[in-house]
This record gives sequence, C-alpha cells and structure tokens, in this order.
Amino acid sequence: MPKPSRTPAFNTPEHHLGEMALILLTRAPGDAALRAAANLIDNAAIAAWALRPDALVPLTQEQYRQLLDYVAAPHVFDLAL
Repeated sequence: MPKPSRTPAFNTPEHHLGEMALILLTRAPGDAALRAAANLIDNAAIAAWALRPDALVPLTQEQYRQLLDYVAAPHVFDLAL
C-alpha cells in the first residue's frame, strides 16, 4: 500500500485559485519546498496576528488567518516560496 502524500493542502479561496495555479505551474516547487512554504506561512501569520493593528484586535488568530487567506493568499504563498 503506498504512503499518503505529506504535501500540505493549502486553504485557498475560490477567487485566488487561478493565481495559485499559476504560481504552482511557473515555480514547480517540490514537496519539500511546499512543506517549507506552508510552515513559513503558518509562522508568519501567527507573528502578524501578534503584531496586528488596533482595528484588528477583536479578531481571533483563526479569524485573522482567514482574513489573510481571503485577501492575500497568492501573494503570501509566492513570497513564502
């Protein structure tokens, strides 16, 4: 029985799917690069939440991550790669 893939799944809003596909196709990252990018994105999102502006203080860490994904998923993914 083959081992399941350890490549991370990215939660991408539908309106960013085209950009995310373009990044994946042009950069063609391997599994290790995708795992490293996912870890970097997670850590950066936590750090950004900790330093969020006063207007975003009511947001939980999960809500802040959802906002970040909704607004800037492809840009953050591209930077992480």
